[in-house]
Amino acid sequence: MFGNPKLLLWMTLAAAVIVGAVLALYAETWWLLLVPVGLHAIGTILVTKGVFNVLGERDKPDPVTQARLDDEGEHPATS
Repeated sequence: MFGNPKLLLWMTLAAAVIVGAVLALYAETWWLLLVPVGLHAIGTILVTKGVFNVLGERDKPDPVTQARLDDEGEHPATS
């Protein structure tokens, strides 16, 4: 991964706060600021969870390679 993920998180949080502030000014209710910030937090959690799930997957050999390894008595490392 390139760049600084913390910086990206702070920048997107700042964008969500700005959008929320504009909505709050338009509607004249400051509690609306919590809606985009909350939605952003939920989205960030879901995306981060998905990324870590994909990173946790291990590659598996194709069936032909697996059959050859089984015939030779070797087993690839699995988690």
